[in-house]
Amino acid sequence: MSNENQVTNVAKEKAIELVDKIFSIICEGASLSDKRILYAKAIECAGKFVDAMIQEYTSMNGELINALYRNEKVVFWQAVRVELYFILY
Repeated sequence: MSNENQVTNVAKEKAIELVDKIFSIICEGASLSDKRILYAKAIECAGKFVDAMIQEYTSMNGELINALYRNEKVVFWQAVRVELYFILY
């Protein structure tokens, strides 16, 4: 498996994990019709978290963290963002 496919698979797993964790918190006791709406909200919340992670890594001082590591993290979280889009649509 190529490194790109591996990153995509891990990003997909992370996207699903984030959505599932957020969904389990916000849907407790909700009706089935509400759960459909809340699932979309969980995806939206996960997207906001991912955007914050991207912002955090892109704003890190290069002197404090290895630039290659920082770039790998930005690419990873961008891949997670793409996977969230696929979950939503």
